[in-house]
Amino acid sequence: MVEAVRVKNISKSFPVGRAKNPVLVNISFSLKAGELLVVTGKNGSGKTTLLKIMAGLLFPDSGQILLQGLQILKKQREAKRLTGFMGSEERTLYWKLTGRQNLEFYASLYNIDSKTVADRIEKLALRLELQEFLDKPVEDCSLGMKQRISIARCLLPHPQILLFDEPLKGLDRRTKEIFLELLETLREKNYTVIITTHNLEDFRALRHKRLELAG
Repeated sequence: MVEAVRVKNISKSFPVGRAKNPVLVNISFSLKAGELLVVTGKNGSGKTTLLKIMAGLLFPDSGQILLQGLQILKKQREAKRLTGFMGSEERTLYWKLTGRQNLEFYASLYNIDSKTVADRIEKLALRLELQEFLDKPVEDCSLGMKQRISIARCLLPHPQILLFDEPLKGLDRRTKEIFLELLETLREKNYTVIITTHNLEDFRALRHKRLELAG
C-alpha cells in the first residue's frame, strides 16, 4: 500500500541579516491513510513552515515530500489537489464577502460545477452548524464562525490530506467540540490529517501520532 504521506529529511532556513536561521532540520515521518499526526513545539520551531511546505506554499532547502506517492516538487499541481490547507493567519477569508460567497469563490478555483458546490456547501454548513451565519459578511462573524468557514473551505474540494495550522486557537467550546468530532469522522473516512498545536491536551482523547519540533 502506498503511504499517504512520506516526509524525508526536510530542512528549511530563513535569512537573518547575512546569516541563515535553520527552522527545520532533517524532519522525517510517514503516515498511512486515516492517521492523525499532531505536531507540537514552541513558537518559531517550524510548525507552520512545515505545513506550508507540505501544501506547496514554500520550498524546502533540501529533502523530499511524497503525497500518495507523488513528489510534490515534481508534480506540484497534482499534489496540491490532494491537500487542503487551513492556515492560522486571521485574514485567510475575504471579509466583505459572505461565508457562502467565500466558499463559492474557492470552489471555482477547482472548477467544481455549481450544483456540486451548492450541495457540498449545504452539507458542510449542516455538519459545522453554519446555516444561520453562511449568508452574513465574514467581517460580522465571530472568531469561531470564521474558523468554521475556513474549515469548510479546506474540506470543500474533498482533499485526501488535510493540514490544519493551530485550528483550535482562541475558539469557543462548541467550535472546539465540532472540530474534534469532525476529526473522528474524517479518520473513519480514511482522510489523513496533520495538525499543529501549542496545546496537546486538546487532542489527548484522540488516537494520534505525535511529532515534536525542537526549533
